[in-house]
Amino acid sequence: MTAQAVLVIDLCGFSRLMEEQGVSYALGAVAQLQEAARNAAEAAGGRVVKCWADNVMAVFPTVRAAQRAADATLEIVTAAAGIGFGDVLDIGDDLYGVEVNNACRLGEDVAESGQVLLTEAARISVEKGGLGNGSP
Repeated sequence: MTAQAVLVIDLCGFSRLMEEQGVSYALGAVAQLQEAARNAAEAAGGRVVKCWADNVMAVFPTVRAAQRAADATLEIVTAAAGIGFGDVLDIGDDLYGVEVNNACRLGEDVAESGQVLLTEAARISVEKGGLGNGSP
């Protein structure tokens, strides 16, 4: 396990899009989210680990890199995001750890459209290190 930043982005209003615009339109919005998140993650030095339903999970070496990717993605799609930082078990196609769960909770359940929320551990990492990775 290594300390990493985890970003979870949730497309806002997916169920409403399905009801009002139809399945094809809603799935197009999901594809747009996935493409925007992949491009932003790669540009910020991270990688998308997985996509499920209307969500994207990515991993980064620093909280600031995750924040840059979140901001870039939210400029393109209507979404909400959560970022956690801590020991993460990265098995290639999935991530495990307390901060993974916390980032998911923030991104899917707490953050509102356009918001990027940090877990307490992510916030402390940025404050302590200035780099978002706990480094002085």
